[in-house]
Amino acid sequence: MQLLRYMGRICVEATKRFYNENYSYRASALAFTTLLAIVPLLLVIVFGMTVFPYFMNIILLGENYILQNFVPASAGTIEFYFHGFLTQATRLPAVSILFLFITTILLVHTIEETLNEIWRVPTRVKSKKMLALLFYWILFLLIPFIIGLSIFLTSYAFLLSWISIEDKTQLTLYFLSILPILINTMIFGLLYIIVPNARVKIINGLIGGMTAALLFEVARISFAFYVDQFPSYALIYGAFAVIPIFLVWLYIFWFIILFGAFVTYTVARPGLEL
Repeated sequence: MQLLRYMGRICVEATKRFYNENYSYRASALAFTTLLAIVPLLLVIVFGMTVFPYFMNIILLGENYILQNFVPASAGTIEFYFHGFLTQATRLPAVSILFLFITTILLVHTIEETLNEIWRVPTRVKSKKMLALLFYWILFLLIPFIIGLSIFLTSYAFLLSWISIEDKTQLTLYFLSILPILINTMIFGLLYIIVPNARVKIINGLIGGMTAALLFEVARISFAFYVDQFPSYALIYGAFAVIPIFLVWLYIFWFIILFGAFVTYTVARPGLEL
Protein backbone atom coordinates (compact mmCIF):
# COMPACT_ATOMS: atom_id res chain seq x y z
CA MET A 1 0.00 0.00 0.00
CA GLN A 2 2.86 2.35 0.85
CA LEU A 3 4.48 1.56 -2.50
CA LEU A 4 1.26 2.48 -4.33
CA ARG A 5 1.08 5.80 -2.49
CA TYR A 6 4.72 6.45 -3.33
CA MET A 7 4.20 5.72 -7.04
CA GLY A 8 1.05 7.85 -7.01
CA ARG A 9 3.02 10.76 -5.60
CA ILE A 10 5.77 10.27 -8.21
CA CYS A 11 3.24 10.16 -11.06
CA VAL A 12 1.49 13.31 -9.79
CA GLU A 13 4.79 15.22 -9.64
CA ALA A 14 5.80 13.92 -13.09
CA THR A 15 2.41 14.86 -14.55
CA LYS A 16 2.62 18.41 -13.20
CA ARG A 17 5.98 19.07 -14.84
CA PHE A 18 4.98 17.22 -18.03
CA TYR A 19 2.04 19.56 -18.64
CA ASN A 20 3.62 22.71 -17.20
CA GLU A 21 6.47 22.41 -19.70
CA ASN A 22 4.15 21.43 -22.60
CA TYR A 23 5.82 18.13 -23.42
CA SER A 24 2.69 16.97 -25.20
CA TYR A 25 3.94 19.18 -28.05
CA ARG A 26 7.29 17.42 -27.88
CA ALA A 27 5.47 14.12 -28.28
CA SER A 28 3.79 15.50 -31.41
CA ALA A 29 7.14 16.61 -32.86
CA LEU A 30 8.74 13.24 -32.14
CA ALA A 31 5.77 11.42 -33.70
CA PHE A 32 6.12 13.41 -36.92
CA THR A 33 9.92 12.98 -36.96
CA THR A 34 9.52 9.24 -36.43
CA LEU A 35 7.04 9.04 -39.30
CA LEU A 36 9.68 10.57 -41.60
CA ALA A 37 12.58 8.52 -40.25
CA ILE A 38 10.99 5.15 -39.54
CA VAL A 39 11.97 3.53 -42.86
CA PRO A 40 15.62 4.72 -42.59
CA LEU A 41 15.62 3.51 -38.99
CA LEU A 42 14.38 0.08 -40.08
CA LEU A 43 17.12 -0.01 -42.71
CA VAL A 44 19.71 0.74 -40.05
CA ILE A 45 18.33 -2.04 -37.85
CA VAL A 46 18.18 -4.56 -40.71
CA PHE A 47 21.69 -3.67 -41.87
CA GLY A 48 22.90 -4.03 -38.30
CA MET A 49 21.30 -7.44 -38.03
CA THR A 50 22.98 -8.65 -41.23
CA VAL A 51 26.28 -8.53 -39.32
CA PHE A 52 24.94 -11.34 -37.13
CA PRO A 53 23.60 -14.25 -39.26
CA TYR A 54 21.53 -15.60 -36.38
CA PHE A 55 19.57 -12.37 -36.18
CA MET A 56 18.63 -12.70 -39.85
CA ASN A 57 16.73 -15.87 -39.00
CA ILE A 58 14.55 -14.03 -36.50
CA ILE A 59 13.85 -10.81 -38.43
CA LEU A 60 10.38 -12.11 -39.34
CA LEU A 61 9.66 -12.85 -35.68
CA GLY A 62 10.89 -9.38 -34.81
CA GLU A 63 8.67 -7.79 -37.43
CA ASN A 64 5.66 -9.63 -36.05
CA TYR A 65 6.54 -8.61 -32.48
CA ILE A 66 6.88 -4.92 -33.38
CA LEU A 67 3.67 -4.83 -35.42
CA GLN A 68 1.60 -6.62 -32.80
CA ASN A 69 3.00 -4.73 -29.80
CA PHE A 70 3.82 -1.28 -31.18
CA VAL A 71 1.19 -0.98 -33.95
CA PRO A 72 -2.02 -2.51 -32.59
CA ALA A 73 -4.21 -1.44 -35.51
CA SER A 74 -3.82 -1.79 -39.29
CA ALA A 75 -0.77 -4.01 -38.80
CA GLY A 76 -1.32 -5.82 -42.10
CA THR A 77 -1.50 -2.64 -44.17
CA ILE A 78 1.53 -1.10 -42.47
CA GLU A 79 3.48 -4.33 -42.94
CA PHE A 80 2.70 -4.27 -46.67
CA TYR A 81 3.89 -0.69 -47.10
CA PHE A 82 6.98 -1.23 -44.94
CA HIS A 83 8.06 -4.11 -47.13
CA GLY A 84 7.57 -1.95 -50.20
CA PHE A 85 9.53 0.94 -48.70
CA LEU A 86 12.38 -1.30 -47.60
CA THR A 87 12.55 -3.01 -50.99
CA GLN A 88 12.76 0.33 -52.78
CA ALA A 89 15.22 1.72 -50.25
CA THR A 90 17.68 -1.14 -50.72
CA ARG A 91 17.86 -0.24 -54.42
CA LEU A 92 18.98 3.30 -53.71
CA PRO A 93 22.51 4.45 -54.61
CA ALA A 94 25.12 4.86 -51.88
CA VAL A 95 24.66 8.64 -51.62
CA SER A 96 20.92 8.28 -51.03
CA ILE A 97 21.50 5.58 -48.42
CA LEU A 98 23.94 7.95 -46.69
CA PHE A 99 21.19 10.57 -46.46
CA LEU A 100 18.87 7.93 -44.98
CA PHE A 101 21.47 7.27 -42.29
CA ILE A 102 21.72 11.01 -41.64
CA THR A 103 17.93 11.12 -41.20
CA THR A 104 18.21 8.34 -38.64
CA ILE A 105 20.99 10.17 -36.80
CA LEU A 106 18.82 13.30 -36.65
CA LEU A 107 15.99 11.24 -35.12
CA VAL A 108 18.31 9.79 -32.48
CA HIS A 109 19.70 13.27 -31.79
CA THR A 110 16.17 14.65 -31.35
CA ILE A 111 15.36 11.86 -28.88
CA GLU A 112 18.58 12.49 -26.95
CA GLU A 113 18.03 16.26 -26.92
CA THR A 114 14.48 15.85 -25.60
CA LEU A 115 15.52 13.49 -22.80
CA ASN A 116 18.43 15.76 -21.87
CA GLU A 117 16.00 18.68 -21.56
CA ILE A 118 13.97 16.59 -19.13
CA TRP A 119 17.13 15.94 -17.08
CA ARG A 120 18.20 19.59 -17.62
CA VAL A 121 21.65 18.64 -18.88
CA PRO A 122 23.48 19.64 -22.11
CA THR A 123 23.44 17.32 -25.11
CA ARG A 124 26.58 15.51 -26.16
CA VAL A 125 26.64 17.40 -29.45
CA LYS A 126 26.97 20.71 -27.61
CA SER A 127 29.69 19.39 -25.32
CA LYS A 128 31.76 16.95 -27.40
CA LYS A 129 30.82 16.35 -31.02
CA MET A 130 33.09 13.34 -31.57
CA LEU A 131 31.79 11.74 -28.39
CA ALA A 132 28.25 12.32 -29.62
CA LEU A 133 28.97 10.64 -32.95
CA LEU A 134 30.51 7.66 -31.16
CA PHE A 135 27.49 7.52 -28.84
CA TYR A 136 25.06 7.41 -31.79
CA TRP A 137 26.96 4.58 -33.44
CA ILE A 138 26.97 2.65 -30.16
CA LEU A 139 23.19 3.10 -30.08
CA PHE A 140 22.96 1.71 -33.62
CA LEU A 141 24.94 -1.33 -32.49
CA LEU A 142 22.82 -1.75 -29.37
CA ILE A 143 19.48 -1.53 -31.18
CA PRO A 144 19.88 -4.89 -33.02
CA PHE A 145 21.10 -6.52 -29.80
CA ILE A 146 18.16 -5.24 -27.74
CA ILE A 147 15.66 -6.19 -30.45
CA GLY A 148 17.31 -9.59 -30.85
CA LEU A 149 17.08 -10.24 -27.12
CA SER A 150 13.44 -9.17 -26.95
CA ILE A 151 12.66 -11.32 -30.01
CA PHE A 152 14.36 -14.32 -28.42
CA LEU A 153 12.32 -13.95 -25.24
CA THR A 154 9.11 -13.44 -27.20
CA SER A 155 9.78 -16.40 -29.50
CA TYR A 156 10.50 -18.52 -26.42
CA ALA A 157 7.13 -17.49 -25.04
CA PHE A 158 5.60 -18.32 -28.41
CA LEU A 159 7.04 -21.84 -28.26
CA LEU A 160 5.73 -22.30 -24.73
CA SER A 161 2.28 -21.23 -25.91
CA TRP A 162 2.12 -24.39 -28.04
CA ILE A 163 2.28 -26.52 -24.91
CA SER A 164 -1.10 -27.94 -23.97
CA ILE A 165 -2.96 -26.24 -21.16
CA GLU A 166 -2.76 -29.39 -19.04
CA ASP A 167 1.04 -29.28 -19.16
CA LYS A 168 1.26 -25.68 -18.04
CA THR A 169 1.44 -24.61 -14.45
CA GLN A 170 -0.32 -21.49 -13.24
CA LEU A 171 3.09 -19.91 -12.73
CA THR A 172 3.99 -20.52 -16.39
CA LEU A 173 0.72 -19.02 -17.60
CA TYR A 174 1.22 -15.99 -15.39
CA PHE A 175 4.78 -15.53 -16.64
CA LEU A 176 3.64 -15.70 -20.28
CA SER A 177 0.96 -13.09 -19.63
CA ILE A 178 3.40 -10.55 -18.17
CA LEU A 179 6.35 -11.32 -20.46
CA PRO A 180 5.56 -8.52 -22.99
CA ILE A 181 5.43 -6.02 -20.11
CA LEU A 182 8.78 -7.26 -18.78
CA ILE A 183 10.37 -6.98 -22.24
CA ASN A 184 9.06 -3.45 -22.74
CA THR A 185 10.22 -2.53 -19.23
CA MET A 186 13.72 -3.63 -20.18
CA ILE A 187 13.68 -1.70 -23.48
CA PHE A 188 12.25 1.51 -22.02
CA GLY A 189 14.49 1.24 -18.95
CA LEU A 190 17.61 0.97 -21.13
CA LEU A 191 16.44 4.03 -23.06
CA TYR A 192 16.17 6.07 -19.85
CA ILE A 193 19.50 4.79 -18.50
CA ILE A 194 21.66 5.04 -21.64
CA VAL A 195 20.40 8.02 -23.65
CA PRO A 196 20.38 10.96 -21.18
CA ASN A 197 23.71 12.74 -20.72
CA ALA A 198 23.46 12.10 -16.98
CA ARG A 199 24.08 9.29 -14.54
CA VAL A 200 20.79 7.44 -14.07
CA LYS A 201 20.53 4.68 -11.48
CA ILE A 202 19.40 1.33 -12.83
CA ILE A 203 16.55 1.10 -10.32
CA ASN A 204 15.27 4.54 -11.35
CA GLY A 205 15.42 3.62 -15.03
CA LEU A 206 13.51 0.40 -14.35
CA ILE A 207 10.84 2.24 -12.36
CA GLY A 208 10.31 4.62 -15.28
CA GLY A 209 10.48 1.71 -17.72
CA MET A 210 7.88 -0.27 -15.78
CA THR A 211 5.58 2.77 -15.63
CA ALA A 212 5.90 3.30 -19.38
CA ALA A 213 5.44 -0.42 -20.09
CA LEU A 214 2.22 -0.62 -18.06
CA LEU A 215 0.81 2.53 -19.66
CA PHE A 216 1.90 1.24 -23.05
CA GLU A 217 0.05 -2.05 -22.58
CA VAL A 218 -3.13 -0.26 -21.48
CA ALA A 219 -2.87 2.20 -24.39
CA ARG A 220 -2.20 -0.57 -26.91
CA ILE A 221 -5.27 -2.57 -25.89
CA SER A 222 -7.48 0.53 -25.60
CA PHE A 223 -6.38 1.98 -28.93
CA ALA A 224 -6.90 -1.33 -30.73
CA PHE A 225 -10.40 -1.57 -29.22
CA TYR A 226 -11.22 2.01 -30.25
CA VAL A 227 -10.05 1.56 -33.84
CA ASP A 228 -11.95 -1.72 -34.12
CA GLN A 229 -15.21 -0.55 -32.53
CA PHE A 230 -15.27 3.06 -33.76
CA PRO A 231 -13.93 3.04 -37.34
CA SER A 232 -14.37 6.78 -37.90
CA TYR A 233 -10.94 7.16 -39.52
CA ALA A 234 -11.71 4.39 -41.99
CA LEU A 235 -15.05 5.98 -42.90
CA ILE A 236 -13.50 9.41 -43.46
CA TYR A 237 -10.14 8.55 -45.04
CA GLY A 238 -10.96 5.23 -46.68
CA ALA A 239 -7.83 3.47 -47.93
CA PHE A 240 -5.64 6.24 -46.48
CA ALA A 241 -6.92 5.70 -42.93
CA VAL A 242 -3.74 3.84 -41.99
CA ILE A 243 -1.73 7.11 -42.13
CA PRO A 244 -3.63 9.13 -39.47
CA ILE A 245 -4.14 5.99 -37.37
CA PHE A 246 -0.42 5.27 -37.40
CA LEU A 247 0.42 8.91 -36.67
CA VAL A 248 -1.97 9.02 -33.70
CA TRP A 249 -0.43 5.82 -32.35
CA LEU A 250 3.07 7.28 -32.73
CA TYR A 251 1.92 10.31 -30.72
CA ILE A 252 0.56 8.05 -27.96
CA PHE A 253 3.79 6.04 -28.05
CA TRP A 254 6.03 9.09 -27.58
CA PHE A 255 3.65 10.61 -25.02
CA ILE A 256 4.14 7.50 -22.88
CA ILE A 257 7.91 7.40 -23.49
CA LEU A 258 8.33 11.01 -22.36
CA PHE A 259 6.08 10.53 -19.34
CA GLY A 260 8.16 7.51 -18.32
CA ALA A 261 11.27 9.70 -18.61
CA PHE A 262 9.68 12.25 -16.27
CA VAL A 263 8.92 9.47 -13.80
CA THR A 264 12.56 8.30 -13.98
CA TYR A 265 13.79 11.85 -13.36
CA THR A 266 11.29 12.53 -10.56
CA VAL A 267 12.24 9.37 -8.65
CA ALA A 268 15.80 10.72 -8.31
CA ARG A 269 14.74 14.11 -6.94
CA PRO A 270 15.75 14.88 -3.34
CA GLY A 271 13.02 13.81 -0.95
CA LEU A 272 11.40 11.50 -3.50
CA GLU A 273 14.00 8.73 -3.70
CA LEU A 274 12.79 5.17 -3.30
